[in-house]
Amino acid sequence: MCRIGQGLPESTLGERVGCNPRRTKKPRPLGRGSSLINAGQAISEAGVITVGTYNRSEGDKKFVVISVTDTGTGISPNIQGEIYKPFVTTKNGNGTGFGLYIVSLVMKNHNGCINMHSQIGEGTRFEMIFPAF
Repeated sequence: MCRIGQGLPESTLGERVGCNPRRTKKPRPLGRGSSLINAGQAISEAGVITVGTYNRSEGDKKFVVISVTDTGTGISPNIQGEIYKPFVTTKNGNGTGFGLYIVSLVMKNHNGCINMHSQIGEGTRFEMIFPAF
């Protein structure tokens, strides 16, 4: 369970994974843009993808947040707890199932975490939360 983000407004709460503040690794580039690719695949031609960045403070701790929101189909509650595992895909055989798994590993390597909120028929939002130095 990711502790970063507790006390946020209800609309930003969702599945939380991958926060380990004791782990330190050499920073690595974010790479392939899996969150944007997934968002693009989830929307119809009239859909919208919104990318945002902002700072967040909680007590004396400061964070940088990258938010990716789409107006796509949403992620089924049946699979939401599994999406960060390898080989899990919602793309009916057209995906490798490594995108969000790799994103979650990158977040752990940066001492960050991911918050996900999704509603069927409304879309999905991922917040990638990094500690600010």
